[in-house]
Amino acid sequence: MRNLKMIVGSIALVLIMASASFASKNNVELTGESPTSFGKYTIQATGNTVFINGKEMKTYDMVYENARHQFQIAVEKTKKCRNFIVRTEDFEIRYMCDKGVFGVTKVPRKYRSIDEAYTDRHLDTKSFANQKVLTQKPKTEEELLGLIACYFPMLLKDEARRVF
Repeated sequence: MRNLKMIVGSIALVLIMASASFASKNNVELTGESPTSFGKYTIQATGNTVFINGKEMKTYDMVYENARHQFQIAVEKTKKCRNFIVRTEDFEIRYMCDKGVFGVTKVPRKYRSIDEAYTDRHLDTKSFANQKVLTQKPKTEEELLGLIACYFPMLLKDEARRVF
């Protein structure tokens, strides 16, 4: 319980620092510290869009200092919130808003680019269950990106973290 409080406190501090480190709208960059072996992260707007199932989505690149891979985050705008698909060439997951709750889900078939079974091999099911609700309070896009950067590495099994 003490470790959980320490992690939550660290994440809150990271979010406060991270939201302060955003630049102008055209050159968005977020930095902070992941409470995992991935270490420091940087999220930067790419200025590019991708089309996923016919929907145009802006993208960010998410890089961790101790990870081998760079992650792409595609942002799907909805009327009330933003949904995010986090991808590499080997893994994908979705963070979304649903009825006032923001948390992790699997990527729906219509948006999927990677075989779900392959993603499941890398997924830590306990962490996945724990991240189904990350917040119930409305957040800005920047704050949601900060939450993703802090929690995402925990979704990967220990052996997968060494590969990514």
